[in-house]
Amino acid sequence: MEGPSSKWLSFDPTIHAGHLITACSIIVCTLGMWYGMVGDINILKLQNIQREKEIAEVKAEAAATNSAVQGKIDALVQVQRQEVGKLRDDMNGWFMNLDQKLDRKADKR
Repeated sequence: MEGPSSKWLSFDPTIHAGHLITACSIIVCTLGMWYGMVGDINILKLQNIQREKEIAEVKAEAAATNSAVQGKIDALVQVQRQEVGKLRDDMNGWFMNLDQKLDRKADKR
């Protein structure tokens, strides 16, 4: 009767050239993927830095435009206040003249 080792698969501890080629292929592929990912990550970081610079430029330009527009609005508000003041003074003058004319008419009666 044969022993139990003949019914089961046995482990062969010898290393063949195929094993070495497979191991080297795995290492080379892993290193290639690693360097590829590192390159992609570096490109993404550079693009992120570029976008952050662009966003900062846009924010600075928007702030400058905002301050210019705010200055124009302030000047316009000042001009409108002056015009309203002039109109108020003119209306006071008109009403005073009208009041004087009405007083004269009342005195004549």
